[in-house]
Amino acid sequence: MPAEFKTGNSKWRDAAVYADGKALGFLHFGELPLSLEPIWIDNVESLDFAPGDKGPREAPTRERRYRILDLLRAFGVDVAAIKELHLYGGSGVPMVVTAKELRKHGKNLCFGFGGGTSGKPLLFAPAGLLTNTVFDQVRTIAAYVSKKPPQVTAEDVLLFGKPVEGVPYFGEPLRGGIHVYKDDRLAVVIKRHKLVPESPAAIQEGGKPRWKLLRFLELQGVYGSDIADAEMIYDDRRMLRLAADELAQASFAADAQQSGQIFVGKADQATESIALYTKEFRKKRPAQPLAEPAKTEPAK
Repeated sequence: MPAEFKTGNSKWRDAAVYADGKALGFLHFGELPLSLEPIWIDNVESLDFAPGDKGPREAPTRERRYRILDLLRAFGVDVAAIKELHLYGGSGVPMVVTAKELRKHGKNLCFGFGGGTSGKPLLFAPAGLLTNTVFDQVRTIAAYVSKKPPQVTAEDVLLFGKPVEGVPYFGEPLRGGIHVYKDDRLAVVIKRHKLVPESPAAIQEGGKPRWKLLRFLELQGVYGSDIADAEMIYDDRRMLRLAADELAQASFAADAQQSGQIFVGKADQATESIALYTKEFRKKRPAQPLAEPAKTEPAK
């Protein structure tokens, strides 16, 4: 990791979710679990107006938010057994929410995105939890269910008495790469150093290296024999769906100048993350229309 990313906010650039030191997923709108339902908050926004304009200067709006406990539940966490929840705002010293506080305030502990369906994840917490919180952007969520929560002081996070610089039980926070999910849970992060022409998944097309997608994922421990389809996600939208037979033939390319994405399939669809879905999962949650949020804002 470059030295400039080892400290400060850049170290926590990609907001991720962990439970007992296991990475579950990222806080990107396009990568949210399909089972996660939004809640809608009534609000008022100011309107632009000219001098002397007697028209309305405010308009009602509805804001899309998500409960943090619902997110953890969608990732398979037993939320009733959470001992502590730690919310990081970038400094490395988190806001601590105890099990007692979760029972009292969990329903109103939410996050949303700056752009509604895009942008940075923002924290929305009830006043009872905000006495020592000075951040609004969520950079990491860490839940402790079966493992002992680290001790949090004003300046440090201590695990078994020793300071922790990254995510307890995990290490350096995840950042960068292509995020690959299987049934809405993070399976692997594709890093550029793994994209080498010597890989058994590498092929040549038009004199340029490409990699067979399923074969490459199998080499990373993600097996595709039970996959029904896969969706390519770019700019927080699901842009391309590949059925199982198409996925079996799909390859991808990479560009050294565009390290945060790969280009998948015959159309070279720009892709920042990949969602794989098994046949059993699709029985419960059929595929949704592409390139649009699963649910739009309800009518006012």
